[in-house]
Amino acid sequence: MDLKISKKPLKLWMAAAPLLLGSLFTHSVLACSTSAWSRVENPEVTLFARPESRCTGGCGLRIKLNGTQPAYVEDDTPGNLADDVTSYYAKFHLDTTWLNMNDGQKVTVFSTNASGGVPAFGLQVVQVAGKKYAHIFAHRDNGSQIATNSAASELTDGWHTIELMWNASSAAGANDGSLSLALDDVDSVLSLSSLDNDTLAIITAQLGVVSGNDANVTGNLHIDAFTSQRTASTATPEACLTYNQLFTDIPSWHSFYSWIQSIGYASIASGCTATTYCADNNVTRAQMAVFLERGMNGGDYQPPVGTGTQFNDVPASHWADPANHTPRKLAAFWFERSLGYPPDASQIAKAAEMLTHSDEYTGTPWGLDEPIDLSQDEWPHYWQSGLRTLVALILMSPDFLQR
Repeated sequence: MDLKISKKPLKLWMAAAPLLLGSLFTHSVLACSTSAWSRVENPEVTLFARPESRCTGGCGLRIKLNGTQPAYVEDDTPGNLADDVTSYYAKFHLDTTWLNMNDGQKVTVFSTNASGGVPAFGLQVVQVAGKKYAHIFAHRDNGSQIATNSAASELTDGWHTIELMWNASSAAGANDGSLSLALDDVDSVLSLSSLDNDTLAIITAQLGVVSGNDANVTGNLHIDAFTSQRTASTATPEACLTYNQLFTDIPSWHSFYSWIQSIGYASIASGCTATTYCADNNVTRAQMAVFLERGMNGGDYQPPVGTGTQFNDVPASHWADPANHTPRKLAAFWFERSLGYPPDASQIAKAAEMLTHSDEYTGTPWGLDEPIDLSQDEWPHYWQSGLRTLVALILMSPDFLQR
């Protein structure tokens, strides 16, 4: 994700220079972070910066819709510039595939404000006759709104490039303000003209799920690669990444390819190894609990620490509890499952050490009692190398061989 952000002391803004300078989500220090934005609404609750939401670069924004709860990032650079921003161009990538909408429902995904919080213009996603469309709106000096969408602005499943160009009217009574939408590098797919908006100048821009949305819209929205400046860009929009086949045993012609690819990229399921999915394997009730929670709350969801005893056969030491995802506890779990009785402390320590320091694993060197973050991209490689080492240790142990 390339969201370009300026540093606030900057007051000079050349005619065609980017409003948002510097690189976010490609810089190693700021990778997958929203910290450079002026404001972040509802972070890590319904708004996330995640690799599975990217169109380009390292990460993108994923917003989980939750009633009318807003979740967005905001940039206040325009309001900190020496000259009024009376022309404004914005570009970003948008994927509405996973939005669940009914006809007539809408979601505001981009919005700008003028002085005093007065709305200036923005973009919504609306559904008409079962299809989603980009819908632009602009405000006049008197506060009234004008909006439009058309068949040409349909948002089919997948990534789309959105480019918005807004101009304030040149003078009172001139009524020559305008707003246009370019969709996937096709200019003027939508346009509004003859706007009486000469008193408006952009102060802030918001990207995500802005307030005023329909409470019945559900699902996830993905946004990436936001840039803005005073004049329209003539560059061809960058192409989004092609999502490759995740699992070697689930080819593109597989009956459930799209479904399995989707939950894989959403980090809801990871497969039985780093490269295979094992679609015909049985699913335990414990695994199903994890799938359901991640499906409802996102692939990065970690439940709070459990208390009490809901089920007699699910003690606090159960593997599904994130607190038990330490090399030492995982080693003890697999040893007991293989040998049929708890191993001694020396066996556990040796196995845990090999889990953490496998020759094939070069990722984060977790401590023996430090919980492993299974949401990280590297965890399948950890399991593939570490568990292979652990299983070999178990199979070669005298206790196992005697069985």
